[in-house]
Amino acid sequence: MRFCRLFYFKALQIGEASKVIPVDKVSVVFGILFAFMFLNEAITVKTVLGGCLIVLGTIVLAI
Repeated sequence: MRFCRLFYFKALQIGEASKVIPVDKVSVVFGILFAFMFLNEAITVKTVLGGCLIVLGTIVLAI
């Protein structure tokens, strides 16, 4: 976990925050997908809706 923070802060140093932060937020969606695929977690409507909102927000920030 410590290495992830180091990479995040390094990315903030060399890149624009408006481009780095949205990429970081999409990692939550990957966590949801991996939990569904590998841990057999239940996918609910709220989870799918939340993931979609995160992706849409990321797209809006990236534009």
